Amino acid sequence: MMTAKRAATQQTNPVVAVNTLSEIEKAKQRLKDLEAKQKAEAFAAQAPLRAEYEKVMAEAKQRHTKALEELRAQFKARGLSFGAGSGVMSEAGKAGIAEGARLFALAGKPSRADIILVYGPKGPAWAWAQRAKAGVDAAHFQEALAAKRTN
Repeated sequence: MMTAKRAATQQTNPVVAVNTLSEIEKAKQRLKDLEAKQKAEAFAAQAPLRAEYEKVMAEAKQRHTKALEELRAQFKARGLSFGAGSGVMSEAGKAGIAEGARLFALAGKPSRADIILVYGPKGPAWAWAQRAKAGVDAAHFQEALAAKRTN
């Protein structure tokens, strides 16, 4: 059995629930607005510090760039390069690497196993000049490889 008082309470509860939900949503929005305002105030308060920091960093970068340019000029005067890589390399060193890459391509870009088959176990450690002294230069590598594979 339901009393009249209880029936009246049940009728008003849905209305109270709707009002409560809208109040909660309004409170959440106010909290969100307050947090956004505080964040904006903190950002504005840090603006002078940010400007000073950016100025100091720009000066430091300028000093670093000038020192780097001077160092590059010194290396160039000595005939050395100053590039990205594992360190400083002379022009002759760069030329040697380029020549090795050229001969590797001329030989057909052989695998380590192919080099061992033609030159033996020490073949991979040798430079192309040493391999040529062993009897097979880069230009004739594929012919020697074919001959070794058929035997």
